[in-house]
Amino acid sequence: MVYCIMISSPKDEFCRVCQQAIARMIDFYSRKD
Repeated sequence: MVYCIMISSPKDEFCRVCQQAIARMIDFYSRKD
């Protein structure tokens, strides 16, 4: 994907790389130990 809102894209979507990184952080911080 050429456009990503992480770098001020005109589209309202994250690129695949950013989507995966965001999902990893959500999983990391929402884990219950």
